[in-house]
Amino acid sequence: MKKLFTIAVIILTTGMISGQSCDPDTFYRDSTAGVYPRPITESNPDGGIDTFACIDQAFEFVFTVIIPDTFSFNGLSLDLLSANIAQTGAIAGLPEGIDYACNPPDCVFPADSIGCIILQGIPTNNNLAGDYEPVITMTINTNIFPVTTTFPGMIFPGKYILELRDESCLLSSQKNFNNDMGLTSYPNPVQSTWTLSFDSGTSNFHHLRLTDLSGKLLISREWSGNGHQELNFDLSKFSSGTYIYSLVNETSTFSGILIKAE
Repeated sequence: MKKLFTIAVIILTTGMISGQSCDPDTFYRDSTAGVYPRPITESNPDGGIDTFACIDQAFEFVFTVIIPDTFSFNGLSLDLLSANIAQTGAIAGLPEGIDYACNPPDCVFPADSIGCIILQGIPTNNNLAGDYEPVITMTINTNIFPVTTTFPGMIFPGKYILELRDESCLLSSQKNFNNDMGLTSYPNPVQSTWTLSFDSGTSNFHHLRLTDLSGKLLISREWSGNGHQELNFDLSKFSSGTYIYSLVNETSTFSGILIKAE
């Protein structure tokens, strides 16, 4: 009897987990077609996934999906019937332990509707902490033919970055990347002006993020340029406490802790 009860609890728990769904963010209700928030680009540095995941801790993030009733393709205006993603395997680049579910549950979004996709799960310790770049593959079904596209992709260029931190939930890259950029951060602790200095080598693309310990994004900057780089930030209005910064370019990633003093 005890074994049967245990099996029943496992089945019930599994069903509850697999049945988790999401609610679309009504903030995007009047937006144009696509997946929101939009990816990070040079003109939209604060876009993308605005929270981080931690190894061995529960995580979730919701994408809102806006589906119109028409679709333009190569200059043609087509009637749109629906859009869908596969119920498994449609989102590449996720850490092990994070999967997804949809609302509607079958991941078929009718024309002229708003739905959502939720990333959820517990990243396992098989993952290396660092930045992951999810890509969603979606099929747009028109009255003439289906069109397969990706987000980010040709329609919404850029990238989604899911920052995975270690078990302490503090650092995202010290366990699998070396500071081969010669990066220095000073002063630390800082009261007003914070300076980052590094050598990017031949890399041309750079992305800097500064978050508080809750994962709230406070600074996000993307720029192009190679060689020696030096950036200054006015943190005089920031509250005292501990912050996490990460710098990513085409060859390296580095994260560190910044202390803001009174």
